Amino acid sequence: MIKRIFSLFLLFVLWCGIAHSAEFGSVRAEGMGGAFAAVDGDSGAVYHNPAGIAGITIPEVSVNAGYFRDASWDGSIVGMIYAWPWRILGASTLALHRDTQMGGSDYTRQAGMTFAWSQDEEKGQLRWGATFKWREDTRRWMQSGLVDLGLQKEWKEEKLTLGLCVTNLLSDDQDAAGLIPSCGILYRAPVGNIVADINWRTDGPYLRCGLEHSFYNDLLVLRGGYMGAPEALFTLGASSYFRPFGFDVSFSWPAASMSGTGYFRLAAQYRFGGERFSERFMERKTHLEEMERLKKAYTVEKVKRVQEEAGYRFPLKHKAVPGDTLRALAQKYYGNGNKWQLIYNVNIDRVERGQPRIGEELLIPAP
Repeated sequence: MIKRIFSLFLLFVLWCGIAHSAEFGSVRAEGMGGAFAAVDGDSGAVYHNPAGIAGITIPEVSVNAGYFRDASWDGSIVGMIYAWPWRILGASTLALHRDTQMGGSDYTRQAGMTFAWSQDEEKGQLRWGATFKWREDTRRWMQSGLVDLGLQKEWKEEKLTLGLCVTNLLSDDQDAAGLIPSCGILYRAPVGNIVADINWRTDGPYLRCGLEHSFYNDLLVLRGGYMGAPEALFTLGASSYFRPFGFDVSFSWPAASMSGTGYFRLAAQYRFGGERFSERFMERKTHLEEMERLKKAYTVEKVKRVQEEAGYRFPLKHKAVPGDTLRALAQKYYGNGNKWQLIYNVNIDRVERGQPRIGEELLIPAP
């Protein structure tokens, strides 16, 4: 109880006292050139495509800080995101974020709330979300309420994701960023995640693209990218995840020279994986009871028939290799990719960002 009260108090202090760039998004995204419209399972998606937070499976809090420099402004960025999955109108996720960008006596402050939902379909998951935010900018003496809307759709056994997003709806002429439609694609290749976005801004479309590759089960993740707007930038990033902690760093510099615009960002995350948190926020107890009910529902004869038809004897073990997804494993062993939840329920501690960690030995229960 004391730990829970302290955690809530800490989150309240962070929410009230600090606040991530409304224009450049999360640290992980910046390391990939800002191409994040099709990425899910990361709280930083609140700045790029609100549908992306629907892939979050356990509650997490992220705090970030950084330094930036451009032609008109030198300053710093601090921010916080708190996201957790819940059950309302199906599988959904809620995130709160507060941001401040400061330079001299000027600042831009933003606070927002993001909702996202997901729905399993035969060919892949469908996700959609919305962000409602309030922004105050002393440089342009502007205060406004803004809305972001996003959609993501998976294909090819979760290897390909398309993301569509419109940010800064209801913006007025004083908002320099203006309305920004975006279209992005994510391909989970053996070499890593390949991402590309096209952003339509007031002065034309811009390309953003990047790549990230994981080593040693996310102990080290390296990223690189190109950001075409509003100024052409090259970006580099790295992450390290020590469950339940994670750390991100990114650096960008102008494509034309090594001077002028530059950004250096740091972020730290904590994912609440404890038993009490998982029962409270993910209804793990309900999942376990449902799994037990399914086991009792199948007779010994039915299990034997499934084993004979599939050529497997359950339960069995599977060592995760690059390219494995929960849906693909369910299709392989059960003949039905929609039964991926059965595998997830008994391998929660072996799954990271919705995907089995490479090298982990997964338990495949009876269907």
